[in-house]
Amino acid sequence: MSGRRPSSQEAVLTAMSGECHRLPGLAADTGLGYRAVSLACGDLVSRGLVERTEVGCYRRTAAGREIIKAGGRIPWRRRPAASNLPRIRSDSMRSRLWRAIRMMGQRPFTGLDVMGLAAKAEDRNPRSSTTDYLAALRRAGFLEEMPGGRVRRGDGWVKQYRLVRDTGRLAPMLRADGVFDPNSRELAPWQA
Repeated sequence: MSGRRPSSQEAVLTAMSGECHRLPGLAADTGLGYRAVSLACGDLVSRGLVERTEVGCYRRTAAGREIIKAGGRIPWRRRPAASNLPRIRSDSMRSRLWRAIRMMGQRPFTGLDVMGLAAKAEDRNPRSSTTDYLAALRRAGFLEEMPGGRVRRGDGWVKQYRLVRDTGRLAPMLRADGVFDPNSRELAPWQA
C-alpha cells in the first residue's frame, strides 16, 4: 500500500489470511473497534471481496485475494443511486402536511383540518401552501376529492379529500412533470 493510512475495509481484508475469521479476532488483529470491523465486513461482503462461511465467520473470496496480491488497495466505489435522490427535509411544511394526511387515514378531511395539524407560527402563508400541495396530490392520484365533498366551515364551503395512495412516511415531492414518491422511488404523472 502507498503512504496513506489504509481504510478499515483494507485493514480487515489484509488481516484475513486463513479460512475462518471471527469479528473479535479481526478487531484485535487490526486495532479497530468491534463495530468498525462489523461494518467493514458487511461492506466487503457486499463488494464480493469477503464471504460468510457460517454465522460470524468470514474469509476472503478470489476477488479479495486478487486485491491483496495487487497491493491491498480497494478501488473507490460510487455510492448507490439511492443516495443521489434529492435531500428530503423532515420538518418542511409539506412533510408535516403529509404526516397529518396519513394520520387522517381513510377519514375525509379538509385542507383546514391538516393545516391546523401541520402549520407552525413561522410558516409563511400556510393556507396557500396547503391548498397547492393538496391540489397537486389530488392531480397525481394520491388523494381523491370526495363526491359532493364540500362542507361548511366557518363562513364558507371547503373541499373534502380522502387519502387513496399511502406509500410511506416520506412526503411526495412536487415536480414539473408530476409528483415524485421517495418511498417507492416512482414518479406519479399528472392526471387530468
